[in-house]
Order: sequence, then C-alpha cells, then structure tokens
Amino acid sequence: MTTQETPLSLTQQRDRFVSFAFAASDILMEVDQHGSITYATGGLQSLLKRSEASLLGQPISSLTISDDSPIIEELLNRITLTGRVRDVAVRFVGYAAARVPVLVCGMKCPYDDAIIHLAARRAPWPTPARRSVRPIAPLTSSSLRSRLSNMRMLLEMLRKVKISRSTILVPR
Repeated sequence: MTTQETPLSLTQQRDRFVSFAFAASDILMEVDQHGSITYATGGLQSLLKRSEASLLGQPISSLTISDDSPIIEELLNRITLTGRVRDVAVRFVGYAAARVPVLVCGMKCPYDDAIIHLAARRAPWPTPARRSVRPIAPLTSSSLRSRLSNMRMLLEMLRKVKISRSTILVPR
C-alpha cells in the first residue's frame, strides 16, 4: 500500500502494475498452448519494427532467428512443466533481419494453464557480464528424476541431522 490516505482506484492499480512490468521488460506477450501469439504490446516497433497487429496469430518462434527456435520451444515446454522460467537468451529478428539479443522470461497464467505470459527485454549482450547467460538446457524426464533424487537425498540427510521443518523450509 502507498503512503497516501485514499486507496488507489482499479485503474491506478492497473497502471501501477503495467509500470512495474515495463520497468523490467521491453515487450510483453501472451501465447496460447500452441505457441501462437494472442497478445503483444510494448516496444515492438522500436525493437523489432513490427506492429502488435502483425504478430497476432503468429508462432512465437517466428520472432527468433532460426537457430534459436528450438530454445523458444523448450522455454514454452519448461514453463508448461514448471510454471515459470527466467532470463533465457535468444535472438529476435529485427528490422532488415538484424539480430536483436533479448532475455525472455515467462510464466503460466494464474487462471488458465493454456495461456503463457512472456516478457522480453533487450539483452546487454554479448558483453563479458552476459556471456554467463546460456541457452536453456533441455528438460528431460531423466533430468527431472535426477533433480528429484538429489532433493530426496538432501531431505534424508537433513532428517538424519534432525533439522526440523521449522528450521528450514521443506515442502510437505
């Protein structure tokens, strides 16, 4: 809540959240379960030289260079499985086929699992600080099993040293 006396109207609350979203991103998009863009707004014209209307119905992979299309597909798969993904490096196609490095993050829509919300921002890349950003690694059932096994082993070790759930946050 703000320090002001009167509560914010719904319009003011909406504008506040939109401001937060654009403070962190240049482009906001919504895609359906097939990866087709259903909503797009933000710096599309300045970043990609494309209008919002020209993107509607297009596959999200059509924004990336062909080498990065599998990364976007895996990003959507990962969001579907885990609910959220942060800062995946891809290159969008800009004006005159220029490569525009961006970082994409996204999450499932809280009220409809068939909708994914994505945010993209221009990446300060390739700079030494950003070379550590790697393309998303494929999420396979064996890697999930391995991670789950590691988590179980950690929980078992914690139980052996008698660390209580109140000491460390452990899902029940």
